[in-house]
Amino acid sequence: MGVSSSYSEPPRLDGPSRLDTGIKVAVHGHPGSGKTHLIDCYVHDGRFVETPTSLVGPAYQIHRATVDSRTMKLEIWDSDHGDRRFLTPLRPSWYNNAVAIVVYDITSVESFQVAQRWANELKVCTPNNNLLLVLVGSKSDLESQRAVNSSKAEAFLRDTFPETRGTIQPLFFECSAKSGANVTKLFERICRTLIRLHGP
Repeated sequence: MGVSSSYSEPPRLDGPSRLDTGIKVAVHGHPGSGKTHLIDCYVHDGRFVETPTSLVGPAYQIHRATVDSRTMKLEIWDSDHGDRRFLTPLRPSWYNNAVAIVVYDITSVESFQVAQRWANELKVCTPNNNLLLVLVGSKSDLESQRAVNSSKAEAFLRDTFPETRGTIQPLFFECSAKSGANVTKLFERICRTLIRLHGP
């Protein structure tokens, strides 16, 4: 079941809408976390792709999403198996008004620890808090092998990103690229948040 943090309404950002020109969506995570399958499932309308996109560097693709009659352009970046050598350096200018999806495997404590480090590093590199961070527990179809409880992930977000006025609060979801469960809902929630941030 997908869950999201119950934070207050995010502030609306000033300036022209970026929904038409393109919103950067960076996807990070431990190798094997399922992030590439997650992206491929989304862009293929919820269908599982047995062999995900082969990566030799950051994979980049454009996807046009329509939510609540609003179409927006998403520029989705997938890192090379979590290899930092291929990532754009974590600097505020790149993540300005962007989305960062940090993916971990719910059956792997190590994967969650890597996701925590990613989230903390992203927090440091965006002091102006104009980044929408989304923590995603993947492989929810492997419930019997779960090693990371959803409550632990939500507690991490609350402790790391305490709710304060004028901040963009992170989102949390669990989903499965294998079954397609909550993948579309995850991106719809992201898109609706972007609409609130950047205007209609």
